[in-house]
Amino acid sequence: MKNVNSLRSTLDSMRNDDSEYKQMFDRSVILCKKHDIAIPDSNSRKVSTRLDSNSPNQAFFNTKFDELKITVFYPLLDKLLSGIDLRFKQDTFDLVDAIACMLNMNLTQKTTKILSTFSKVSEDELITELKLLKNYENAMQLNGASSKSIYEWIDWLKTTGNSTVYTCVFKTLKMFTIIPVTSCTCERVFSKLTIVKNKLRSTMSQERLESLLLLFTEQEIVSKVDLNAVIDEFNSMGLKEDVIEYIKNYASCQKGKVTNKKVRQPMVITSTSSEPIEKLSLDIVSSLVTTLSGNTYILTLQCDLTKYSMGIPIPNHQASTIAEAFVLHLLVDMFLLQVVDMFLLQVVDMVLLNLVDYDIV
Repeated sequence: MKNVNSLRSTLDSMRNDDSEYKQMFDRSVILCKKHDIAIPDSNSRKVSTRLDSNSPNQAFFNTKFDELKITVFYPLLDKLLSGIDLRFKQDTFDLVDAIACMLNMNLTQKTTKILSTFSKVSEDELITELKLLKNYENAMQLNGASSKSIYEWIDWLKTTGNSTVYTCVFKTLKMFTIIPVTSCTCERVFSKLTIVKNKLRSTMSQERLESLLLLFTEQEIVSKVDLNAVIDEFNSMGLKEDVIEYIKNYASCQKGKVTNKKVRQPMVITSTSSEPIEKLSLDIVSSLVTTLSGNTYILTLQCDLTKYSMGIPIPNHQASTIAEAFVLHLLVDMFLLQVVDMFLLQVVDMVLLNLVDYDIV
């Protein structure tokens, strides 16, 4: 907290004293001249004579020095100061000092009241639990009161089962970890959320999202991880068989499986068809979108001689469904075509006979 107070005092002195800004401005001018960068003049605007008849124009700032100081330097300092005041209030300072006293087992009446008000626990119970912890035989001996030591205390209370015994201390420490001063990591995770969960990753599971956020947030640690060591670790765990079994039983993996294995049929001598529909080739097209009629597959037929092709939509690829579609759409259609052909031939014969009788032909 001393560092925060020092930072705020430094910003206040820069806000009240123009010497810091003058040095920054002079260094910027020297840098611009060194690299042949033109420094623009101060902005001005025209003012209507109805508003001011004495002056045809008005300059907001006399020099670029004043313009940048008022429009850039001061607003930036004010924003930094307001952000520090918002995050590090006096109540927060008192709370941090009280937590430090509690971890050092040196509570006073003032710090006890601050902690009991913050975590809404009894002052007497909190003091009693700290006295017991102070005389605990295997209690943790920590140096200082950093954020790391707070998490170590919480882990120790949970792993030893003492979180149900020292409830006031455990509740106070746990609530302290979620105040804005100590939750920078959580805020950083939320800022990364929109980057990780974009439009292309909108359907991922919660477990995968948490893993990706952890990797993205802790990039400094991840960059030091040896990928070969990770592969060897998983290999030593014997997970290969489990992964293969999981993929075999997972429907989505099997549905999108791509196999490069080619099954070759033995070459045999085939005879060429002499009449239409003497020999037919049948096949099924699968993995299609289900239509409104409930059809998901297509039964394809092709005549070996004429290469006449036909596609018949079917709901499934069972043998009974394929046989029914074959009979209804092929044999019936072909029978009707033959009947129509016979009828047309008879009509043509009758017309020709009539034409012969009338000596037209």
